[in-house]
Amino acid sequence: SVGYMDGVGDEALIIGITGFTQISSSTVIVVDNVNNCLRQIDLFTRRVSHYAGVCQSEGYVDGAADQAKFHDPLSVYVNKNNNANLIVTDSGNRALREVSPIAPGVLTLMRLGQYYPLAIAWHPRNNSIIYITCPCVVITVDITSTSSGYNTLTSYCTEDKSGWLAGWLFDIMFLTNNTLLLSDFWYNQLYVYDINTDTSYSICTGERDSVDGDIKTCKFSLQDFKLLADSPIHIRNFTDNQLYIYDLKANTSYSICIGDTDTVDEDISQCKLISPYSLLEVNDEIYVGELGRIRKLSGMYVIIIL
Repeated sequence: SVGYMDGVGDEALIIGITGFTQISSSTVIVVDNVNNCLRQIDLFTRRVSHYAGVCQSEGYVDGAADQAKFHDPLSVYVNKNNNANLIVTDSGNRALREVSPIAPGVLTLMRLGQYYPLAIAWHPRNNSIIYITCPCVVITVDITSTSSGYNTLTSYCTEDKSGWLAGWLFDIMFLTNNTLLLSDFWYNQLYVYDINTDTSYSICTGERDSVDGDIKTCKFSLQDFKLLADSPIHIRNFTDNQLYIYDLKANTSYSICIGDTDTVDEDISQCKLISPYSLLEVNDEIYVGELGRIRKLSGMYVIIIL
């Protein structure tokens, strides 16, 4: 349900689960975006509790977990250089923040100047190097040497007829050691970018509706994605309230939710979502973060968690 309150199951209130990460077999940390904090969820007991940040209070404060403040946090990841710590894209503060389960709690890893960090991908061969989407550019950072600053890797910024910069990259992931997959929810496209040759191509036409079939003609709007299993990519379609599977090897796509704005748990082919913001894979099951709830896709069924 929408709001703010700790509790178990339906007692808990949350607004906008824009990011997930798993810290143990039973525990996930979620970004409670509108409440500007991180929440901890026990998947077995369904208990929701505070993790970091002063909930319902935006700001920019480092310090103890219950005193630190975020402003429009979007994504959270386990730090691959220190698995006990988390990295948060604190978009409103244009910063990467690191969260530790021990004192001091929350620290600024790096300020990013003009850039608003949205999502992160680690280089598959070097856990010190991360790639960050910052609206219409991709930047790289060595998180073990933050004094070195950041480098702009590629830009998808273009000007529309009014002179405004267009192009809004959100999610990012490595397909191979040298290629990135990027989602652009301004133009509603997916790009494959080669970091060695500095070239890219689109794999969808980007029209604002939803079509299953050949991936060369796929259409969707406002999406992010997660690579699951070996090849299929799960895409959450925010505007149409749907989930899609895109298989780059077979060049096909298909939907697994019909997308009516209603909350129904049933056969996965008939599931209905409300503003699916984020996805997480835990123990081969998919968790969907919506506006005010979390649901699990288990086999052929959808189950409400919160």
